[in-house]
Amino acid sequence: MIWERPGGGYCRRVSPRSFCWRATLRAEEAKPSRPPPFLAGAALAIAPCTLALLAELKVLALAPIDVQQLFPGTFSNQQVFASSLMALAVSVFGLWRLKMTGFAWTTATLATGSYISILLLFNWLGQKPEVQALWCLPLVAMEPAALFLERRGRVRWTMPFHLVAVAALVLGLDIMAFNGPTLNMAGSLRALALSGP
Repeated sequence: MIWERPGGGYCRRVSPRSFCWRATLRAEEAKPSRPPPFLAGAALAIAPCTLALLAELKVLALAPIDVQQLFPGTFSNQQVFASSLMALAVSVFGLWRLKMTGFAWTTATLATGSYISILLLFNWLGQKPEVQALWCLPLVAMEPAALFLERRGRVRWTMPFHLVAVAALVLGLDIMAFNGPTLNMAGSLRALALSGP
């Protein structure tokens, strides 16, 4: 829904957010009956709505010159970080209160996005691919979160955290090996072995 009158941009961005909050609170009131499964998707919708709202209000809009932006000219990295953090907070709240498996998936996804948005503040996009992969390796720390959930008996919640940890480890090390000095060192060792004594 788009309004053409002045202030319509603000209404256009606030309406989806308010709908998501109202839906979450209604689902909370509906307990012990089963909450609707679309709520996890509503938590994901918080991020772009917040991003558009911050851009409309020009909050955190000043981007540092020496940091490469993810959306140059449209959104700053600070706005991306704030919006992903807001969506993560909503998702964690939904997981805590509603105990739905969908919120475990959105929490893992938004936690990954929030971590990447933190890296964006430190010029992650301006780094070499092997350095970017190295900076993503701390995402392996989601594995202890998955093991904690397993110990608490929430086995269905663990899969997204396991997947993020495995993907960060395997892809990170593969990218580092392919682009970084690891394969170069292996190539020089092979050349030494072939040349003989």
